[in-house]
Amino acid sequence: MKQNEQLNRRILIIDDTESIHHDFREILDCKDNQVVDVAEEEAAIFGSALESSDTEGFEIDSAFQGQEGLEKVRFATDEGRPYALAFIDIRMPPGWDGIETTQRLWQDCPDLQVVICSAHSDYQWFDIVEKLGPTEKLLILKKPYDNIEVLQLANALTMKWNLAREACIRQTELEQKTVELTRLLEEANMLRKVAEEANATKSEFLANMSHELRTPLHGILSFSNFGIKKYGNATPEKLLDYFEKIQQSGSILLELLNDLLDLAKLESGRMAFEPMPADLGLLVASVKDEFGSLVSEQNLIIEHDELDCKSPLMIDAEKMKQVLRNLLSNAVKFSPEGGSIGISVQQKSNSVVFSVSDQGPGIPENELKAVFDKFVQSSKTKSGAGGTGLGLAICREIVGAHNGRIWAENRPESGAIFSFEIPIVERRSRRRNAVLDGEDNESQT
Repeated sequence: MKQNEQLNRRILIIDDTESIHHDFREILDCKDNQVVDVAEEEAAIFGSALESSDTEGFEIDSAFQGQEGLEKVRFATDEGRPYALAFIDIRMPPGWDGIETTQRLWQDCPDLQVVICSAHSDYQWFDIVEKLGPTEKLLILKKPYDNIEVLQLANALTMKWNLAREACIRQTELEQKTVELTRLLEEANMLRKVAEEANATKSEFLANMSHELRTPLHGILSFSNFGIKKYGNATPEKLLDYFEKIQQSGSILLELLNDLLDLAKLESGRMAFEPMPADLGLLVASVKDEFGSLVSEQNLIIEHDELDCKSPLMIDAEKMKQVLRNLLSNAVKFSPEGGSIGISVQQKSNSVVFSVSDQGPGIPENELKAVFDKFVQSSKTKSGAGGTGLGLAICREIVGAHNGRIWAENRPESGAIFSFEIPIVERRSRRRNAVLDGEDNESQT
């Protein structure tokens, strides 16, 4: 116990004889040297300092029947000042006897220490144990009482109650700390898992970057090496072929680097956006025209639904063309020769939805979200189609910068549909503040 005033020294006397209450009070209110002797004995037993054994008197209440005692115990508990010890007479006619009283008290206050006072032999210890059960909270005091014995019981049992209460508090605190430590451990495991996933993602990113960079670089070095070795006896047609291969590999490398730079700017929020009212018909037609020759080579048809959009949309037209260009490029790559590609633009109540569909192999259901991650391609389209694996990630960032969303789904017959939705907003500043905060902050430094 830390401080004397924190000790619970409350005792309840339950006896039908008023003189017994007077006797207990005389014994327990005693402040002579007997109390100090008892305190010294208690200090020796419990290993506590003499000051902490308490030389203050007990707080004593009286009840003359078991029912009255139960009411006092309930009131004290509800008040937050429970009794530590009860001295209970074994016989209290016409009400409950000491055994039944103890049973009732323990139902409401199970940690109450009890001393049953008895001058009769009709209740043997095994009878009491049979009714109350074996318990360390019960002692028997035979009449007539010995003053020192009563004092010893009062001091020892109230101290026992306090120690038990302190142990209970410590156990509760330990359980709470255990719960907190468990929570922290779960959080640490979650953070470790996130870190491991981030590390795996970084490793995968570096591996993909290495592969994507090595392929065009290897082409450039190989064909330039052929040209150097054979420039003296190679035909002009062969040299032209080498130069075309070098140019093709260089274009692929430049596309990859441009995509990486664009994605880095988008993810860091440092790419400038210029939202202005855009004619969606002209925007879609412009992108469609860019693919004219490529579509003709593969004998493809682009079906362009009539625009269901009555008003201009506030967007960065060049960035939105980049999104449509990437989606249309994927559709062309994965469409079978002689197939068709669909483009539609539909206006909803407060948004516009763009969709590009193809007749390719489609996307496995468990990969519909992953295809928008960096360097991720559908397992059905990985082989032979080319590409940097960054196009859809860039699309997601651009659409997100317009407060929109992008998603993929499969057509019921065959192929995939890539759609993105842009909210309709009133004309605003030419710079999108949420995206350009970094650039504006730079201008102030």
